[in-house]
Amino acid sequence: MLAPGRTWHDEYMKRTKHLPGGNTLLAVVMAACGATVGWIAFYPGFMSFDSLVQYKMARWFVFNDWHPPIMSWLWSVLLVFPGPSGMLAFHLGLLWSAIFIWWKSYRDERLSWLLFFIPFCPWIVNFQGVLWKDVGMAFSLFLLSSLSRLRPSTGKYAIAAALVFYAINVRHNAVFAALPVIFFLAWTWLPRPNLRKAALIAVALVALSIFGGNVLNYGLLNAEKAKPYNYIIIDDLGYISVKNNESFLPEVGLGAIRACATDEGGETKLVGKVVCLYKFPDQVPTDLLQRDLTRAWLSTISRHPFDYIEYRLAAFSYFLRTPDDEPYYIWHDGIDSNDLGVTRTSNIVSSGVNRLVDTSARMAPFLFKPYWWLLVTTVALILSLALTGTAAIRSAQMMLSSSFLYIMSFLPAVQMADFRYVYWSVIATSIALLSLLIDRPTVRKDIPLSAHVCLLSLALSCSVFIYGFGRLTGIDMDTVVENAAQTDKRLDE
Repeated sequence: MLAPGRTWHDEYMKRTKHLPGGNTLLAVVMAACGATVGWIAFYPGFMSFDSLVQYKMARWFVFNDWHPPIMSWLWSVLLVFPGPSGMLAFHLGLLWSAIFIWWKSYRDERLSWLLFFIPFCPWIVNFQGVLWKDVGMAFSLFLLSSLSRLRPSTGKYAIAAALVFYAINVRHNAVFAALPVIFFLAWTWLPRPNLRKAALIAVALVALSIFGGNVLNYGLLNAEKAKPYNYIIIDDLGYISVKNNESFLPEVGLGAIRACATDEGGETKLVGKVVCLYKFPDQVPTDLLQRDLTRAWLSTISRHPFDYIEYRLAAFSYFLRTPDDEPYYIWHDGIDSNDLGVTRTSNIVSSGVNRLVDTSARMAPFLFKPYWWLLVTTVALILSLALTGTAAIRSAQMMLSSSFLYIMSFLPAVQMADFRYVYWSVIATSIALLSLLIDRPTVRKDIPLSAHVCLLSLALSCSVFIYGFGRLTGIDMDTVVENAAQTDKRLDE
């Protein structure tokens, strides 16, 4: 029961030990200095080919949905900054605002100042200044999560809704990451905790964001529909075609599919087959990516569900990286060559960040592999159930749940193994673990020892499974093609 005259959030803030004190001015200075370091290191923003395409759309105000129109539209608003640097300023503003708010809720704890070092961790600073949708989504959710540390107000409601809208529409699978954060935010902001109301608010806000995003993209911005999901569908149908000696890709020859099955790209022979297929114009239509392949995909996986599951598990294991694999795409060096005149000059700060990331990856490569973050997230989430349920524990569980669901959302949709795809999970898990360290949780005494043993056993089992996932689910495409050829030969005989 709440004390008379107190709201649920009053009780929540009491349990997070949010008391007067702490050097707020020093914290503001540290956040400003951190943002300045990021600005100097990455100015005007590191940009890959994808970034440059979105920057062009922002400048020309012509959009397509292969890349999120909302990011290009926002970028067009931020062109008041020189060149592409407005997006860098926006990203750094989100990041350091979130850090400051998280620190503020812990400011009377001895280790709270460690929060200001989170953005400089090698596995976070590496992409901090790269102008990608993954980074914008991660920083938006980070700031959204920090709002649960504040008392609600009309202004904060509006900020939260805007952050949800942006995060979900800048990357579609952000829905899975956003739901736990929105749920927890609604739960803490309700006058009285109510799981059903919080869940309804979370689902409604996500649904409204998706609907509003469609209105923005196709109604207001008139974005061209580019069918980016075909990239994944082609990989699915390509594998099932090889496995069954029959082309399930409409108007695509089986010979081209087989030839591309052993083509390597991104250190794998599993994904990204459309690039190879276009090398066979006599067997592959030039508009393959623009065609409606959904019906063929649904029909094929309904007839070959186990082949589909086998392929997707293998692709997911490639994405996670095994303990023996090298980290993949953990740094983007500057700005790709372009016809927009966008360039940058390396400086001592950016060179230092590069050396920090390279050295860390050599010394502890596991820190730059998604499997490690899935393992740590899963184990930490399970073990947190054995800790006393303080508000800080609930915050950590919210971040860990979001991290876990976001990584798992790539199971049916792996494109490549870029480390940037788990950037939000890396941030969320890092913050969750540090908040547990700061809060110094205690073990629950209201559950029997057998429950603690079960939780520990479950955590160990999950860690072993995730550690060996790649060995359990991997596919050798050379062997698949060879077996298919032998099957053809036997049929011919």
